[in-house]
Formats: sequence, C-alpha cells, structure tokens
Amino acid sequence: MKPPILSLPAQGVDPALDRRLPDLNAEMVCAALATVSLEVHVLAVHPVGDVGPQEPEELLVRVAGDANLFNARLSGEFGIPVRELAAVAEGSDEGIERHPLG
Repeated sequence: MKPPILSLPAQGVDPALDRRLPDLNAEMVCAALATVSLEVHVLAVHPVGDVGPQEPEELLVRVAGDANLFNARLSGEFGIPVRELAAVAEGSDEGIERHPLG
C-alpha cells in the first residue's frame, strides 16, 4: 500500500469527511479515495483486461496528480495537516520512478 495522502487524528475527525469522499470520487477518473484505519489513500481503479502498453504509466501520473490535488482540498476543508507528497504536475511524469513491466 502506498503512503496516505492524509493521516487523520485519532479523535476529532469531522464526520462529514466520510460523506465528502464519495462526492470527490465522482470527480475522479480511474482513481478513488478510500480510508484505511486513520488514513486517506488514493487508489488506482482500472479494468485489467483493457490495459494498453502506455496506460499503467499514465494511470500512475493521473493518480499522483489526484493525490496532490485532493490532499490540499481535504486538508483545507477539514483542517487536517497536509502531508508532503512528491511534486507531480498533472500530465507530467516528473518524480515518477519507472520500472519495466514484465
């Protein structure tokens, strides 16, 4: 599992966060926000049988961009400190470590 985009405090989390995540998921393409214990993660969502040669890399770039975007949005909306993430501009693969598939 990848590092969370937000670490939630053990107490005092606004219950509206659980209602906000599905709304934000509706804005995402091939990704979703999910809570795991006291952490919020961005997960890649893509049909396995429909993956072309460039799609895994494009999916990683998209998910990294979503992580940066939603990290800031959720932090601002709910007053949760921002986690430092690798800077990846939307549409850029800068900061993405490459591994050959196979």
